[in-house]
Amino acid sequence: MNLQILDIILILTAVFGAAAVGLFFLNRWSSTKMVEQDRMIEQTKQTVSIFTIDKKKCRPSEAGLPKAIVDSMPKRAKIMKAPFIKAKVGAQITTFMCDPRVYDAIPLQKQIRVDVAGIYIVDFKGRMSAEEMKAQGRGKKSSFLSNLNPFK
Repeated sequence: MNLQILDIILILTAVFGAAAVGLFFLNRWSSTKMVEQDRMIEQTKQTVSIFTIDKKKCRPSEAGLPKAIVDSMPKRAKIMKAPFIKAKVGAQITTFMCDPRVYDAIPLQKQIRVDVAGIYIVDFKGRMSAEEMKAQGRGKKSSFLSNLNPFK
């Protein structure tokens, strides 16, 4: 009886060890791939002035992307919802994919400058940092509260 429990524990330890080693190498492979993709984006990005029309999170097939782009995407990317921005660039209306960190900062119905790599919006120019936004919010809040204080 004791020998069977010991065998089960050894087998489970070996399985978990093999899984940990596999995940380690998978993480290392994906991180090198991500660094390579970031380097390629940095090389190809350019600053463009766009007028934002609409922004939404949906699947690429629902976003209005060209069929060639949707077909070249991996299967997992076709299923997942991603942030998309419909914008006017010059005289042409284009649908862009957007970095999730930048998506919330981009305003609607405004002329803005963005860094674009192909159809991917990488960065938004002219936005405030988190510290500046907090300072601006605190300044408005404190002045608003000071105007309401009847004990001045």
